[in-house]
Amino acid sequence: MPRDDPIVEEERRAQTATDLMRMRLERLQQNIHKPAPVPARRAELKPPRPPPEFVRNVVGSSAAAGSAEYHIYRINRKKEQNRLDYIAKVAEQEELDEQYRIHKEEIERMEAERTAKKRAKRQRRKEAAKRKKKVKKEEESSEESSDESDEDEGSCPPNEQDPSMGRLHALLNGPRLYRMFGQPERTTNIVESIGNNSMSLARGLLYFSTSLAFSPIIIVFLYTRGALNIHTGMIFLKYASYLAVLAFGGRLVGRSMDNEYRHFINIWMRARGSGKSEDNELLKRYDFDLDGVNADFHAVRNENLWYYRGVSAQGSPLLMCAAWYAVHAFGRHMLYPGSLALLNWLLSSNLITARNLMVSAKNGRRAWLRSTEGDLIDTMFIRGEEGTPEHRHRTLVISCEGNAGYYEIGIANTPAQLGYSVLGWNQPGFGQSSGVPFPNNTLAAADAVMQYAKTVLGFREEDIVLFGWSIGGYPASWLAANYPKVRGVVLDATFDDVLPLAQARMPRVLSDIVEYAIRTHFDLNIQAILAQYKGPLKLIRRLQEEILVTDETGTEAQRRASNRANVLLKRILQQRHPSLIADLDSQVDRWLAMGVQQRAMAGHAANDSEVAIRRARLYAACDHYLTDFDATHVQPLDPGYFNIPVPFRDLK
Repeated sequence: MPRDDPIVEEERRAQTATDLMRMRLERLQQNIHKPAPVPARRAELKPPRPPPEFVRNVVGSSAAAGSAEYHIYRINRKKEQNRLDYIAKVAEQEELDEQYRIHKEEIERMEAERTAKKRAKRQRRKEAAKRKKKVKKEEESSEESSDESDEDEGSCPPNEQDPSMGRLHALLNGPRLYRMFGQPERTTNIVESIGNNSMSLARGLLYFSTSLAFSPIIIVFLYTRGALNIHTGMIFLKYASYLAVLAFGGRLVGRSMDNEYRHFINIWMRARGSGKSEDNELLKRYDFDLDGVNADFHAVRNENLWYYRGVSAQGSPLLMCAAWYAVHAFGRHMLYPGSLALLNWLLSSNLITARNLMVSAKNGRRAWLRSTEGDLIDTMFIRGEEGTPEHRHRTLVISCEGNAGYYEIGIANTPAQLGYSVLGWNQPGFGQSSGVPFPNNTLAAADAVMQYAKTVLGFREEDIVLFGWSIGGYPASWLAANYPKVRGVVLDATFDDVLPLAQARMPRVLSDIVEYAIRTHFDLNIQAILAQYKGPLKLIRRLQEEILVTDETGTEAQRRASNRANVLLKRILQQRHPSLIADLDSQVDRWLAMGVQQRAMAGHAANDSEVAIRRARLYAACDHYLTDFDATHVQPLDPGYFNIPVPFRDLK
């Protein structure tokens, strides 16, 4: 009798399935190199066999029940059902395969995009490194050529021939460097940060102790405490010396440790010494404090410019002294808070970021202008893109910011969004512009900007639009009076005269001092200046105005009625259309209080009478010159409300 396979006999002795699996695993481990048999996977779905040819078209019937034909019919029906089930399963499998293919392609596409982005990022880094290396080579070559020319000339003074002393002075008193445009903001080391903060603290204390507003209080305080003596002065000098050593020492050591700053200070020194435009262009690749730079454009003094000369204010010597002190101590800072060092310091981070965005993302072109008053004016030109509607890039909008506005974060962005070319500038004392914003300085800066736009940028006077916001309406209207061929003037949230606003915010007992100070030092009479301009004009009134109102405690209707833009509209109508507004001043106030729908209904004459026709024409004139914008004073103007005005020739 044949014996069974010993493996089979061994597996029969297994008590449980676990023992059986253990036996098999032990047998596999005894000869681990021997391949284990892996059974082939059975097909999950077998196609049905085709029916025989001789019974393909057999049709069953009730008469053939129990016969062979009926059984053949039943078998064929079963095969047909199997065939249908097979077709359904194949269709389901194909649908799942298609979903899998689509999902796989989507994942591959996302991976390809991610890889492409990383590749493009690496390529940009390589190109930036190449550009930086190229710039460094150009600077080194230009530096070598300048050194050779200096050696050939041999005419430098002895103090300039010692580069170590000049470099030491530059490291101590050089400007602060913020970044290279298009690159991340520069991070100063801890030593330089200590020096910069100490320098800012020293300047703040010096300003506080020597300002006209606080120095009398400090002197009186020290006198009453008996501290106004030599001993106190020596203590003050001791701590001031400590602060100076900390400031200058931190700057010197910290900047000496920074390769980027040392590279920048070389360019700054070369541009300052040579005065060449090529060196200035290299310097403009950096964002820094505009200390010791050469202007790109020097304004030419024009003796034919018109200036508004108001009525000379009369007053006693005491009134004159009080007005002078009020203006120079705090009046100018209240009228132009943007010139305060504290506000400039608080907004410096936002200004730096916005300036970098203008240069790197909008291809802004920065320029430094020297006005006839000697102030350095910081400007930014952004050329509009070609292909915009109405060829807007051919029109230049000169923006004049308000009393706390800067071109980096001001109204210049509104026309830039619409595709217009824009030239923004900071008033004297604002941002990186030097000087103080007295009327003569402001108007000289505005004239320098206009000369630069015409001579350097190449815009015709007929292609220039003046855009003023708030107190920026003063230089904008003055430019319009002296350049009457400009395409148009847009004044947003602007007043007629600064005197009523100043008196409304000062105690009534100081009314005489305020009036004398304004009429003598800050006579910003926009309505009188606009009388010299007869071209296209548009006013924008803010419905939620909180700055240009004289009735701050009244109802909304009373505050809106006290908006000084209302008075400016009346003065413009009186200057341009005196016969139309005669005896109808109240109708202008009525129109200003109306809503949009009421104005649309009131724009049509109710009858054929002369008064009705004049009223309708007056309402049409008001609608032409003034547009309402439902916003507060500081809210940015919506681009939809910036429309270049056109002449209104129907009214006489």
